[in-house]
Amino acid sequence: HAKTIYSHPRFELLGAVDPDSNRRSMFESKYKAPAFDFLHRALQDLSPDLVVIATPANTHFEVFSEVVSNKHVRTILCEKPFSTDPQSAREMVELAELYNVQLFVNYMRRADPGFIEIRKRIETAQITLPIKGTCWYSKGLFNNGSHLFNLLEFWIGKLQTANILSKGREWGEVDPEPDFHVTYDGGSVVFQSGWEEHFTHNTIELVAKSGRLRVEDGGHILLWQGIKPDSNFSGYNILDLSCEKIESELKRYQWNVFEMLDKAISGFDHTLCTGAQALQTLMSLNQIASKLNRQKEKLIE
Repeated sequence: HAKTIYSHPRFELLGAVDPDSNRRSMFESKYKAPAFDFLHRALQDLSPDLVVIATPANTHFEVFSEVVSNKHVRTILCEKPFSTDPQSAREMVELAELYNVQLFVNYMRRADPGFIEIRKRIETAQITLPIKGTCWYSKGLFNNGSHLFNLLEFWIGKLQTANILSKGREWGEVDPEPDFHVTYDGGSVVFQSGWEEHFTHNTIELVAKSGRLRVEDGGHILLWQGIKPDSNFSGYNILDLSCEKIESELKRYQWNVFEMLDKAISGFDHTLCTGAQALQTLMSLNQIASKLNRQKEKLIE
C-alpha cells in the first residue's frame, strides 16, 4: 500500500502507524514521512482524507471505529478478510453510512482489467449463463478462499444455496477447508481445498454453453475457449483448442486498486468491493462454516 500511494500521482502518502519501532524507522527512511506508534496521534497530526487499514483481521473493528469517527476521513480501504464475524462487519458498514465515509475492501481482482473484461462478457452474454464450474483453493476458506468466492459473486451473483461435500481440515487450526457445492444467481460451482503446505493452488474453471473459461495461477492467466463445429461429426460442436488469453495485470494489482479508488473518490463508476458487498461475502462464508459445524456436531453425537 505504502509503495503504491507514494508513487501514485493522485495520492499523497502522509504517514503510517505501526507498533514496531524498526518498521517505523524503515518507513520513515524510505518514504520521508512520519510513522507513529499510536493511531490517535497519527489521525490528529496528519488529518488524512483516506486511511488504509492493513492490520490483523481481529483488530479491524477496533481500528475502524477510531478511524471512521475522525472528521477528516472520507474514505477507508480495509484489507480482507473484512472482519472476523458478520456482526462486527455489519456495524462497520453502518458506521461508515452514519459518518458518510466511503468504505471499500481490498479484493483486488475486482479492479483488474482482465477480470472486469470477463464480467462484461457475462453481462453481454458472450459468456452465457447459467454456468457450471469448479474452484480449487488453498490456505483456508476465509483467507484465500474468500478471494475466489468474492470474485464469483462479482461475476455471477449472490449465494443461493450451499451444501457441504466433505468437512476437510482446518488451516492453522482456525480456518476451515471444506469441499462444498454452491449455487449462485447465475450458476453453480464446486469448491475443493488443496494442500497449501505442498503448493499454492487457486484456480477456477467455468463451463458455459458458449465455451470454457479458465482462471489459472490465482488469476495471472485467464484463458477463454469458444466453440466451433466438429470437423469429424456433422451437427456437433467442440471447444476450440486455440485459447484466447485475456490479459490480467495482477503483477500491478495494488496500483489498479488505487486507480479504481481514485475513480470512486471522484464520483465515477467503479468495480471496487464495497463494505456492503464484503459483508455479503462474509455472511455467505459464515453460512458455509455454520453448516460445516452442524455436520461436525452430528458426527460427535
